[in-house]
Amino acid sequence: DGFWSTYYVPFFKRIMSDNLFEGFVYNALANASNAKIASMVKKKSSVITNFRNKTLPILLEMYQTYPDSTGGEAVQHWDGEEGNSDGSGTGNTTTGIYSGKWTHFHDNGTLSSEGMVQADGKRNGLWHEYYDNGAPKRDLSYIDGKEDGTYLAYHITGALNDSTAVVDGKANGPYHHHTPDGTLKFEKGFADGKFTGPAQTRFSCNAVQNTYALIDNKVDGPAISYYPDGVKQYEGSYTNDERTGTHTTWFHNGNKESQADYVAGKATGPFTYWWADG
Repeated sequence: DGFWSTYYVPFFKRIMSDNLFEGFVYNALANASNAKIASMVKKKSSVITNFRNKTLPILLEMYQTYPDSTGGEAVQHWDGEEGNSDGSGTGNTTTGIYSGKWTHFHDNGTLSSEGMVQADGKRNGLWHEYYDNGAPKRDLSYIDGKEDGTYLAYHITGALNDSTAVVDGKANGPYHHHTPDGTLKFEKGFADGKFTGPAQTRFSCNAVQNTYALIDNKVDGPAISYYPDGVKQYEGSYTNDERTGTHTTWFHNGNKESQADYVAGKATGPFTYWWADG
């Protein structure tokens, strides 16, 4: 069970069984300096080309498939452009369909992602992705090749970045985004992959900064903004992402600062402004 019996013997068996021995011989003589032999080789150029084309997939499969540990299951390996390991797992190099557990790697050799692939080559179950420093990057769940389940993304600091639910490849349900220090920045809702429903953003102190409503990724409905201490700063309405109706801003002392009316995103009538003392 040594290297020769594991790799070379099967290779030569394939050469014989696939009627490639003639091509093997002439390929071995391709760089001969003897004029007579070189002339013979030239006449067999098509045989050599056929040999190389048919044996390359065989060599690749043998080179890529080996166990990661003594006595372990043979798995396939792919190398990156710099010769580093790009990924490994089980599957079929001839059909190009891969199944079982798969791992992928960054150029620096650290783990990039890992998870299960079902028999038809589609991702299935929980997959983990990592930054090149080893910190977790994303957790994704799949069913039959489509994202389906809880989606979690992390900052490189390790703090939670984004979270939502995915159904049949599309985001559905509450969506939360956090700053690198873990502070909640904004909350929205997904419906069929688009932002829909109540939304709000927050100051770094966690106080509510803005509240508004979304329909198919567009602001639609009342919108209100606040100062960090909760005093109202702005109020207005939107239809299909355009301002409509009366829009008003206030100074922190509660006195009006400005007011204007809009129709389909365009101002109608005068803009009115006030001093802070009213």
